[in-house]
Amino acid sequence: MKKKLKFYIKLFFGIGILVFLFSRTSVQEFVNLLGSANYIFFVFAVVLYVIGQVISAQKWMIISQRLQFENTFRRYINLYFLGMFYNMFLPTNIGGDIIKVTKLKDDKEFSIKRSIISVMSDRITGACVLVLFILSGFLFYNSSRIINIVNGVIILSSLSGIAFFVYIMKNENLIPEKFKNVYDLIKLLCEKKCIFNITVLSLIFHLFLIVIHYCIAHMYNFNIPFAYYLLLYPITAIVASLPLSINGIGLKEFVYVYMLKIFEIDTSEAVLFAMTFNMVILFASALGFIPYISRDKKTEQN
Repeated sequence: MKKKLKFYIKLFFGIGILVFLFSRTSVQEFVNLLGSANYIFFVFAVVLYVIGQVISAQKWMIISQRLQFENTFRRYINLYFLGMFYNMFLPTNIGGDIIKVTKLKDDKEFSIKRSIISVMSDRITGACVLVLFILSGFLFYNSSRIINIVNGVIILSSLSGIAFFVYIMKNENLIPEKFKNVYDLIKLLCEKKCIFNITVLSLIFHLFLIVIHYCIAHMYNFNIPFAYYLLLYPITAIVASLPLSINGIGLKEFVYVYMLKIFEIDTSEAVLFAMTFNMVILFASALGFIPYISRDKKTEQN
């Protein structure tokens, strides 16, 4: 009962924000913007997103191999797109992660801990890279006071978390006995070459996402300095991941509206910007239908 109540609270919260934003938009402006848009940029954005997911699958494979999972690169690509499909078409932020954890665990008789750690490590390294982009944008672009405060909170919180993690990893005696197994697994991922490889791949993937935002802006002929995308996408992604709404519905759009006001982009334009990015993800996530169907066929055969 409590879970259902939380779900509906999050759902209505997100929808409430959307209703508020749409009440301040103009249908005619949507039509005009869509009519004058250059859709070549949209196609390019979708292609970049798909390539980015393949790069992310490569990163996840490196992490999983350190944890002694043995799968083909094609298998990781299938699982990654399957996870995207679940994330996009199920009302949850972690549905895709649960699928990836379950399917990876099934491939070898390991503790589910290894599978969970592999997926969480993939997520956490991505979050760390987002903070690096925010730091870069913070240094190169002087934005509004509120955005600077948000940047400062995110950066300080992240650096504190990283410092705490490093301290714990260097002081094994602080780990309770029941968590020793998890500590040993995480330690496997702290090898320098592994950290370097997954960091580089994560940087490339998130750089792709920033370029995608750049493409969307040019699709509608919005004039936004490139350095600002180093703030726009990471802050939106972090806020959308907060457990306040379903799949970040409403939160993402609100952040886009607020952050794009500085360039005199009105609510209609900012909401359409957010919706277009969602459509890029939707088109790319639809490819996950292929492994989804394949999974059902295998289940029927068994």
